[in-house]
Amino acid sequence: MQKEIPVEMIRILADTANEYVTAEKLAERLQVSRRTVFNNMKAAREICLLHDSKIISVKSKGYKIKKSAGIRAFLKEEQVKYKHTDNKEYKLYIIYLLLDEEEALHISELEDILYLSRPTIYRLLEEIGDWFEENKMQLIVSRKGISVETGEKRRRAAMKNWLIEVSQLLDGKREDWRDTLKLRQCAEDFFPVDYACVLKVVSDICESIKLVLSGFELGSMCYMLEVILYRVQNGFYVEISERLFDLMKASFSEKKINGIMDEMEVVLNRRLPERETIYFMVLLLNNGDLEDRSLLANPYHTIEINAQLMEECENYLRRHLRIGPEDFRELIRDIELIIMREVLFQIKGETGRNSRHYNAITRKYNATVIMAQELYQIIAKYYSIEYYEKTICNIAFSILHVLQKNKRNLKAVLVHNCDIFEFKFVWQSLQSFPFIEMVFSADSVGKLNSYLEKNATDVIISTIGYQNETIPTIEISKVFGGNETVERMGVINQLYQRINFEELMRVYDIK
Repeated sequence: MQKEIPVEMIRILADTANEYVTAEKLAERLQVSRRTVFNNMKAAREICLLHDSKIISVKSKGYKIKKSAGIRAFLKEEQVKYKHTDNKEYKLYIIYLLLDEEEALHISELEDILYLSRPTIYRLLEEIGDWFEENKMQLIVSRKGISVETGEKRRRAAMKNWLIEVSQLLDGKREDWRDTLKLRQCAEDFFPVDYACVLKVVSDICESIKLVLSGFELGSMCYMLEVILYRVQNGFYVEISERLFDLMKASFSEKKINGIMDEMEVVLNRRLPERETIYFMVLLLNNGDLEDRSLLANPYHTIEINAQLMEECENYLRRHLRIGPEDFRELIRDIELIIMREVLFQIKGETGRNSRHYNAITRKYNATVIMAQELYQIIAKYYSIEYYEKTICNIAFSILHVLQKNKRNLKAVLVHNCDIFEFKFVWQSLQSFPFIEMVFSADSVGKLNSYLEKNATDVIISTIGYQNETIPTIEISKVFGGNETVERMGVINQLYQRINFEELMRVYDIK
C-alpha cells in the first residue's frame, strides 16, 4: 500500500489538466487523511524526478505536475493501482491487533499503520466496540490506549468468530481484490497446525464419542481448536470448575480422554493438557447432538432433569401443538437434551454471537419463538440458564423441526376454459409448483361444485375468474410464466404456511 499511494497521487495530478489540486482533494480522491498525502508526497516527487518530471507546489493552491514523455510512459506501464481498503477490512484488522496483542494499542500507532485520520479511527472504534459487545467483551478506549477487557474463554471465542468472518470476507471477494492489510496472513497466525490435520482430529473425536455436528459447526469447532492450540502455545490456559472436570472424567472414561490426547499428539504433533482437552470436549458437546443421550442422563455422574419440569413442558406442548405421538416424544427428548446440556456443560464465552441470529428467527417465526420463550420461563423456575438467546433459538428450532415434518401439501383443484393443448401445459406447470398437490380438474363450474360437495379442498386455481366464498381461489392466465409464476408461488406459499399453522397449532391467537 505504501508504494501504491504515491503512484496514484501522480496519476491523479497527471489526469488533471494544468489545474492545481489541493491536499484535501487528493485525500478525498484516495480516501485517506491529509497527513497520508503529506507523508507520501516525498516519494511521489522522487518517482517524478526519475522520469524527467516534477511536482510543483504553490501555497494555498496545491499541487500540479510537469508532464513528460517519461512520466506518461511510466504511468502507462505501471499496472499497480491504489485500491481503497474498505471499512470491513479495517475493522477486522484492528480487531486482530486487539485480540492478539496483550498490550494496549495507541491511536498514533493505528494512524501510522493504516494511514487514517484520528476522526476516522474513532468512527471505526465505535463499530468495533459493537463487535466486541456482541462477543460479550468490552472495548476500552482511554489515554492509556485501546484494549479489550475479557477472560480467556471469551477471548478464544472471539478469535474463533473473527476467523469465521475473515474467511467469509476473503472467500467472497472479487478476483481483482487485494488483501491490502494481509488479513489472510493475520488469520494464519491463529493456525499453528495444518487445517486438514485439525479436521481429522475433530472428526475422529466426534466419531469416538458418537457426537453429530453439522458441517458449519464442524468447521467452527476446527477453528476453535486452532485457537486453543495457538493460545496454549503462547502460555494462556482456561480454568474449568472441579465439578465440570469431575463430570467429564466420569462421563467419558479416563482411557477415552487419554486416547483423544494421544491422537492429538500424533496427528497435531503437540499434546494438549488434560484440562484443555476436556474444555474442548465440552465445547463440542455444547454444539453437537450425542447419538447415545443416556451418557448425559446417568444419575450417578450427574443430575436428573426435574420430572415435574418435564411434565409442565409436556402439558404446555400438548395444549399448543397437534402432532403425532412419535414426533411429540422426539420433541420432548430434544427439549430435555437442551436443558441438560445447558445446565451441565455451559461454558462462558460462547454467548455473544446469538443476538442477530435471535432477532432474525424472531422476525420470521414469531409464534414459534413465543412458545420457546414461554417454555424457557417454565424451565427458569427450576434451573438458572445463562444462555437465554441460545436456549430460545434451540427450543424454537426443535419445535420448527417437528412442525415441518408434520406439514402437508395443499390439496388443489383447477377450474379452466382451456383446450386440450392449453390444458396439458397448464396442468403440467401446476404439478411442478411446490406446496400443492393437484388432485382434480374441471372445465365447468358445475363439475367443480359437484367435486367440492364431496371432497375437502384447500385451494382452487382458476383461469376463468371464478370466486368461492369459503375456499381460497388463485387466478392464473393460461400462458402464465415469469413474474406471474413467482407471484403465484408466493401466494401459494403463504397459504401453505397459514393452513398448516392453523392445523398444527391449537392456539391461534399468537400474534
